[in-house]
Amino acid sequence: MIPPNYTAVNFRKYQKDIGESIACAVSKSGVKHAVNLSSQGAELPGGTGPILGLRDQEQRLNSLSAVNVLHLRPVYFMENLLSNIPLIHQMGIAGSPVRGDQKFAMIATKDIAAKVAEHLIRRDFTGKSVYLESWIF
Repeated sequence: MIPPNYTAVNFRKYQKDIGESIACAVSKSGVKHAVNLSSQGAELPGGTGPILGLRDQEQRLNSLSAVNVLHLRPVYFMENLLSNIPLIHQMGIAGSPVRGDQKFAMIATKDIAAKVAEHLIRRDFTGKSVYLESWIF
């Protein structure tokens, strides 16, 4: 995964630099199976903000001929809601650009980690593939 760095002066350049380093390390290490944490929307060619950098990383890893790569594209992380705690305490509201009545899928990061571990233990993927199954519990 490309860890987020929201203080980067140029976030897209940061994603590119880290992504290239990861791909190079995987290539040189002899690793034969890699699971890449991507995101819902990485299949889109534009209009997705920072997710575009994850699309680029998928393509980078797909160019590694000797590595089986599984891209996981989870939905919104439930833990992102934790940033609302101070606002809830101070103002009694949970602020968001999303309408309060809008339903959308979420997943806990521990469930993503379990899925990653499962696939790495089984090594049940070959070539380049994307895991799209719904993770709504």
